[in-house]
Amino acid sequence: MAADRLPPINYIREALDYDPTTGVFRWRERPLAHFSSADSHKRINGLVAGKVAGTMAHHFYIKIGLSVGRKARANQLHGAFARHD
Repeated sequence: MAADRLPPINYIREALDYDPTTGVFRWRERPLAHFSSADSHKRINGLVAGKVAGTMAHHFYIKIGLSVGRKARANQLHGAFARHD
């Protein structure tokens, strides 16, 4: 994923929960539309739903794989969870 090309905010919010107190992202149970098949939907949700999202990358950035071959740095995703009152 290009650094400036994040998925739509709705997609990010469907995929992740964010705790602003701890800065931790957790995987949500994602909808079928996020996957190429019902099998991968069931398998991936079974493996990661509720777990902490992301892995440590170089320079201590947390990278989160939002889809196959597409990763974003956690600090890029905070804006998707900012309140817009």
